[in-house]
Amino acid sequence: SEIDQKDLRFLRFLESHKSAHSLLPLPFNSRPSMNSSYHLLKSRRELIDLHEHLSPYNKEYSPLLNAVNFALLSPPTPTRMFIYRFGDSIDSYYVAVHEPNIFIGPPIDGHHLSILNYLLHELFNIILPDIAPGTSKFVLDTDTKVPPVIEYSINSFSVEYSGLFRRFYMNDDQLMQLQKMTITAPVGYTISEIDADDEYNEIHDAWPYGKLMDRELTRQQLLHLPSSCIRCNDGSLASWELSHHFMKMSHHFTYPSHRGKGLGVLTELLIAKRYIELGYRPFKGVSDDNEGVIRGTRGSPHWTEGRLHSFCILRRKE
Repeated sequence: SEIDQKDLRFLRFLESHKSAHSLLPLPFNSRPSMNSSYHLLKSRRELIDLHEHLSPYNKEYSPLLNAVNFALLSPPTPTRMFIYRFGDSIDSYYVAVHEPNIFIGPPIDGHHLSILNYLLHELFNIILPDIAPGTSKFVLDTDTKVPPVIEYSINSFSVEYSGLFRRFYMNDDQLMQLQKMTITAPVGYTISEIDADDEYNEIHDAWPYGKLMDRELTRQQLLHLPSSCIRCNDGSLASWELSHHFMKMSHHFTYPSHRGKGLGVLTELLIAKRYIELGYRPFKGVSDDNEGVIRGTRGSPHWTEGRLHSFCILRRKE
């Protein structure tokens, strides 16, 4: 997997400074610098201002922009969305937490190690124990630089899984084109809905990453977040897609016997249209080693390529 030269320099810097004091979390009783503070965004005005501030940067901030919309639109979900700003209002880190999911977005101009270390210390030792005291496993979406810092500086959690993914999103022109489209299923198939309680086990077991995730989380996603599916005329599932953390299109799957008929593209466009109708920008992550899907997505008129990012599963140590 290719990582840009800036990333490589950053990783080499971390490797050479493993034991350096600058990479250790700030002591709890230390006095923070002017930028070492954080704020929970509570008011609608704060969230709207943040959305307007970051909208030009949807290439990097699609998860956070959808998280802000999620907080504003307040759909019925078992857990609440928390959004924090670390640092000053001009050049900040932003953290969204929707238990058990976390997004960490760096400042627009790049990382600041002192603030990042403060953020990680407060997030993992203060914030998460407070808002999610019974949760031991979290899913983290962030750029490629943050996971190594977590491994070096946070002793209370271990990185259980870490993978690189290509982010793709729809730009404004692509959104408008999709809104104009009429989507129909091919002969022998019908556009349908997923029965969460009856079909979540089948969907969870078919997902390549199902063994890493909690089965109940799949059921909750089906119950509370957008999804799409296409069925055979006999009623059996043929192709589907779900919503994962921060309204990311995920769990995309078509049974092998139904592939090569365009069903995967149709389920993807169906759920993307639902995102747009609900006020969200469609985006997805494709594993960096899935060359066929990356090649197909790059050639699609519906998608714009974003940056490489990390998907991690973090577990609290006993």
